Amino acid sequence: MKAILLSIKPQFVNEIRAGKKTFEFRKSIYKNNSIQKMLIYSSFPEQKIVALCDIEEVLLDNPNKIWFKTEHSSGITRAFFDEYFLGRDTAYAIKIGNIHFFDKPMDLIDFGVKRAPQSFMYVDLTELF
Repeated sequence: MKAILLSIKPQFVNEIRAGKKTFEFRKSIYKNNSIQKMLIYSSFPEQKIVALCDIEEVLLDNPNKIWFKTEHSSGITRAFFDEYFLGRDTAYAIKIGNIHFFDKPMDLIDFGVKRAPQSFMYVDLTELF
């Protein structure tokens, strides 16, 4: 089974863990829309894969419409959102569902990955789960 691996800043991982953030926002997104799982990599300073979740849906629209659809569980401020999508006509929001945080966070190498993705990368979960 294939999944995507996303790098997310620790402050936003904490918002996801607290249940305040159920959407992950991106300027661009993976092309394989059959992907249904996502690994969450908490970037510096943690630098560990901390969770596996379902991708419930991917929203695509202009940034203003995406904000009004997701603000209730964005885990970020409107100012941060606007700055992130400044000058963009398109915004993506990945809806996080059925999340499982690992008791012991894993290293990238456990998934055959040598360095953290800038945006995302595909990984194979077949042998791990």
